[in-house]
Amino acid sequence: MLGSESKGRQTTDVGRLLGKSSASLGIATEKRSPIVTDVRVRGGQMSQLLASGSYWFPVRPDLDTLLSKIDSSLIEDVLVIKGPYSSRYGPGYNFVDFDLIQTPRYENGYETHGSSSLNYNTNGEQWRGRQAFWGGDSDYGFRVGYVHQAGVDYETGDGVKLPSGYKSGNLDLALGFDLDDQRSVEFQYMRLDQSDVQLPNQINVIDFLATDSFEMTYTEHDGSLADLLVFETWYNSTRLQGNSEDPGKRAQIPLLDASRFENQIEGWNSSTGFNLGLTWYGDGGQTLTAGVDFRYLKAEYNEVGRADFQFPFGMTPVSNFPLPPSYTANPGLYLEHVNPVTNDLTIRSGGRFDWVNMNASTDAKGLTAVTTGGEPLDLFLSGRAGSLDQSFELGQAFITADYVLDPNITLNAGAGFGMRAPTMSEMYQVGSYATVMPQFVLTAPLGNPLLNPEKRYQIDLGATFDYGDFRGGVNLYHAWIHDYITLDRAGGNPSFATPIQPAYGYTNTDLATLAGFETFAEQDLNQWFTAFGNLSYTEGRDHSRAKTNYPFSVNNFTGNGRSNTGGTDEPLYAIFPMEGRVGLRLTEPTNGQWAVEFSARIVDNQDRIATSLLEQQTPGFTTFDLRGFLQATDNLLLVAGVENLTDKNYQEHFDPRNLTQVFQPGRNFYFGAELVY
Repeated sequence: MLGSESKGRQTTDVGRLLGKSSASLGIATEKRSPIVTDVRVRGGQMSQLLASGSYWFPVRPDLDTLLSKIDSSLIEDVLVIKGPYSSRYGPGYNFVDFDLIQTPRYENGYETHGSSSLNYNTNGEQWRGRQAFWGGDSDYGFRVGYVHQAGVDYETGDGVKLPSGYKSGNLDLALGFDLDDQRSVEFQYMRLDQSDVQLPNQINVIDFLATDSFEMTYTEHDGSLADLLVFETWYNSTRLQGNSEDPGKRAQIPLLDASRFENQIEGWNSSTGFNLGLTWYGDGGQTLTAGVDFRYLKAEYNEVGRADFQFPFGMTPVSNFPLPPSYTANPGLYLEHVNPVTNDLTIRSGGRFDWVNMNASTDAKGLTAVTTGGEPLDLFLSGRAGSLDQSFELGQAFITADYVLDPNITLNAGAGFGMRAPTMSEMYQVGSYATVMPQFVLTAPLGNPLLNPEKRYQIDLGATFDYGDFRGGVNLYHAWIHDYITLDRAGGNPSFATPIQPAYGYTNTDLATLAGFETFAEQDLNQWFTAFGNLSYTEGRDHSRAKTNYPFSVNNFTGNGRSNTGGTDEPLYAIFPMEGRVGLRLTEPTNGQWAVEFSARIVDNQDRIATSLLEQQTPGFTTFDLRGFLQATDNLLLVAGVENLTDKNYQEHFDPRNLTQVFQPGRNFYFGAELVY
């Protein structure tokens, strides 16, 4: 999936690009605002997605997302790895491998170029401008660009305006040098500044969010140690502040004024580390890669607030519900082998071992007896075990095979085992107003330092085929996850029929499964027309629901509202329903100078829900889009389209429906132009 696709589909970040692309199978997106998108792969939850290269993670998973920080126009290519089928990206099993545009080289001497682009969306009066310059010589290159974008409240299909305005600026700089014919160095810097970001699914407005990212990559070919040596190191950090005092937000949720709700948030994180990979090329196309990597993550956020309905203590004084200062240290070793056994059969295999140490401070500022029920923070969080310092040994192993059955059909199979350590939020957060259940604006998640790492076994079987004018594929998968990290409920405020702020605790369940399929097909009807379609489905189940138990250490939390009093089997929460796209593409056949695409996005109803966690069923819907582009000249590209052509008023399964009803944008016309010189 090329980043150039972002131009024709009006995308702002990598998350939105994955959500709009017709090539994204098994991927669901939680659209929190026009510039904040969370990506879920095959039923994965928040913070279960890892990005390649310089490691990114959100300050708070329900506010910022790692892929929303990367401008989609900087992307050369994106690969989504849906399972424990690569050892290079760290411990886990869902990965996004994206390549940023590299600095250019020019064999005939020094050159410089530039581009100017402007895009506009009518719904929300959203505009986006980008200015970029690049150039270089035969042995060095540079790139610099800046994006500024802004918008106001969008309208739903019923004409209701929802608070969703924003201002955002993104600066990117890159400089590359060829030290000689074998060695090169690339430096990259990115700066993201966002302000006045209104999230329809949140009680808070992000006053500002600032991210700084530094990355250096050294590459050496045919060196003394290996045929290819790649060393990458990075540092990135994000700071954010927000509050609930925005007039538009309080008009959207009248309970905020009625309950005298006040809230201030601030947070920051940092990620630093390195990855050293050595690759050797053998006979017959074999490759062997061995490497070592290290990640050091730090995070903290404070949420200071009060409200008449504050769960579970009723009227509260001002108190902090934080993620206390926390860190994760993760050294790892990995190995990966590619073996073309025959001309028709290629086998990939690999594995890694990681040691993860996590800890949190017990002196978070502003803690009161309300926050911890009068107990020390470590006792409150750990259920009287009394230790926040935890370490995990994680392993991974996989094997995949690609077999060319005939010139038109390729068979694929994979089997893998992977482990995922809990995140710092899952371990240590203390009842913040984070929306861990997407259908609720207000929830109170509590961390659990006694969590075990997840252990996932997965198999995949599939086939792709290409008969020239007819192309397609299908993939089936099944995953068994032991010690799956899920939520346990502690009930809600009994004075309301529907809990205003249900409290959840993170816990392990003995066994959960994820199973499903993905399929796609394209048929060239003639040299002008192509019909296409795809379909994705995931079924998630908790097979040991009655055995889950959050180790609550406060008496108020141990009532009969706990979810573990339910049955033994229940669907997993926040699993996106079956979704498909069908459409027709008209393309100028000679040089591809223009194209028009009409598509329908069809989403099924979702009745496989976690009722013990108060998740609600959602109806299905269908929306239509019309897109097109024209390469008017060699230097001028024009794009235009209509999203939600019929002005459908609809909710995604992840949209809130308590305290306020969040619907997605109605009809949106967009226009854009890019001039390259």
